Formats: sequence, C-alpha cells, structure tokens
Amino acid sequence: MISTNDYLSQLREEIPQWLADYRPGDRVSFSDFMSGRVGYYPGSGLDGHLVKVGGMSHSVHCFLYVDYLETREHIVRELAVNGFRGYHSIGRIDFSEEDMYPHGHHQLDVDIDLSGRISSMIPGAKPYCFLEILERDADKNDSWGAERLAVTFLFADGIMTYYDLFSREYGKAPWILLLQDYGFGGKRRHRCLPVIFLECLCETKRCAFLFFAGEVFRKTMSISLRKMSN
Repeated sequence: MISTNDYLSQLREEIPQWLADYRPGDRVSFSDFMSGRVGYYPGSGLDGHLVKVGGMSHSVHCFLYVDYLETREHIVRELAVNGFRGYHSIGRIDFSEEDMYPHGHHQLDVDIDLSGRISSMIPGAKPYCFLEILERDADKNDSWGAERLAVTFLFADGIMTYYDLFSREYGKAPWILLLQDYGFGGKRRHRCLPVIFLECLCETKRCAFLFFAGEVFRKTMSISLRKMSN
C-alpha cells in the first residue's frame, strides 16, 4: 500500500509566490495566506503532524491551526523552545478580525447543534490569530521538507471557523483537512468534534481531502462520507 507521503508527493505544488518572496518585516494579508492550498486542523492542540505530512510531501505550504484550548502565550513559548523540527521562524504577523472577515461574520444557517461547545473555552483567554513563517534549516534539504511553510494559529471553534471562513467568506474547501478524536498527547479533549464536523461538511456540501485519525472515525466515517457524496 502506498504511504501517505508518497501519495501526496504526487500532488506537489510550488511554494506560493507571496511566501517565496517574503522578507522579515514584510506585511502579509490574510487573503494572501488563504489564496492557495490550505491545510486545516481543527482542535489541533500543538500537534505538528499535519505540517510534517504536508511539508515533507511538498503538497501544501500553508496551514491553519484552530483550537480554543491553547493560549497564545503557550504556543509562542512552544515555538521558541521546541518549534517545528528542521525549521526556524523568520516572521510573525498578527491578524485582526477585520483582516480575516472583511465582510463580517456569517450567521450559521445549517442544522447543527453547537450548544455547549463555546462554554469549554479557557476562561479569560484572549482571542488571537497570528501567522508564523518558517524557513528550513540550512543543514536540511528537499527530502526533509519544503523550503518554507506558513502556519496560522487561531483561537476559535474549529467547526464555526470552517463554516464562517471556508464555506462562506472564501467559498473554498481546505485542500487537506485533519480530523481526530483526541487532542495533543493523546488526551481526549475533542471527542465530539469529528462527528459534528462531518455533519457540518455534509450540510455545507463543501468537501475536502480528508485525513482521519481516531476511534470515532472508524465508526462514523463511511456513513458520513456517503452523505457528503449525495
């Protein structure tokens, strides 16, 4: 059986021009970040797996990590201490709500019950959205991964962000989307996320290249995908 990396390597893309041209201190718009392929990871925690898979295969260079259980301070600290192996940061750009949603937020008009999800956010945490631009270390080559990667970290609900940002604001699906029913370190922080998220995909009819992990998917994936194809 072909590996995930070998399969995605057949779908390589060139580094987006804005990312190739970036110089430290440059301003990047959120629309630039969203203009090409985007890997989406709702409930991401600090799991670098999607970046590793996309970067190593050179199939996607931009990633949107969404989680309301991670503070900005924690992410920034982890980037400084651990970071993405084989890469170093060459820029950090903050985005405002207006940068992300120039037309304002969009009212959810699909039949999905999200009650109780927002209440589990970290009390008192400040919302954030920032882009980290990464460059491959000098001692690595193309076999390690793409020369540059861009990762945006957003404090938000993964389902609402998908609907509001992809389905409505930009009218596109993520190029690859990772769903799992466990959080960073194997903790089951997002157990309800996969099932509800698949329902959202079905309702909006916006499909993506889906990458599944976790016990819940083995029980629900085939039914949900059949609904999406109808």
